[in-house]
Amino acid sequence: MNAGKYTASVTVGDQTASVNFEIAQSGGTNPGSQGGGTGSGSQGGGTTPGSQSGGSNPGSQDSGSGEKKNISQFTVNGIVDKTYTGKAITQDITVTSGREKATVSVTYTNNIKVGTATVTIAGTGNYTGTIVKTFQITKAAQKMTVKAASKSVKLSKVRKKKQTVTKALTVKDSIGKVTYAKVSKGSAKVLSIDKKSGKITVKKGTKKGTYKLKVKVKVTAAGNGNYKSASKTVTVKIKVK
Repeated sequence: MNAGKYTASVTVGDQTASVNFEIAQSGGTNPGSQGGGTGSGSQGGGTTPGSQSGGSNPGSQDSGSGEKKNISQFTVNGIVDKTYTGKAITQDITVTSGREKATVSVTYTNNIKVGTATVTIAGTGNYTGTIVKTFQITKAAQKMTVKAASKSVKLSKVRKKKQTVTKALTVKDSIGKVTYAKVSKGSAKVLSIDKKSGKITVKKGTKKGTYKLKVKVKVTAAGNGNYKSASKTVTVKIKVK
């Protein structure tokens, strides 16, 4: 029975009497409270109403979400072989997985001279992990120019001894050792050229007239190997008068 005051009838034989009595509450708990002494309306365990287990705030994500993605399995785009420029060479790099594009930082080593350059790509922001790639820096073409000038010698001098002609050839923007060679076809037999200096010699006793010397000028690549070898052929005119 619930706590409170009650009246009961008691019959003994042919006699009936009324008895008043009171039932008190047990355990000292407050009306309406749940077991365990918790406050009214609260959930077991002392958690705030509406909160997720573990003491997290309402609406928060699971502790496992928001982890950084490792880019090791992503695709690296934009790395191609390039030609030597004399300056540090970089690439237009993107790191993707399907339509997802990772944020990364890029560092380079050995990316100036001809050879193998290394690219180190590291995930940043919501991305982690590292990818290492390489590319080749190839030799650049020479920009050498060669100009031939017309020269003349006096017949009176050639009759006595051979004559040397200087500055008949002008070589500019060459990188490396320059050498000269006479091209047999199209050249006069009375003319020769020094391999190292490019000076032209007119043979003693050469008769009056205009003679042609076809010269192949060759530039050997520089010692650091950053440029291709190059050659150009020009024709020098020597007039004996």
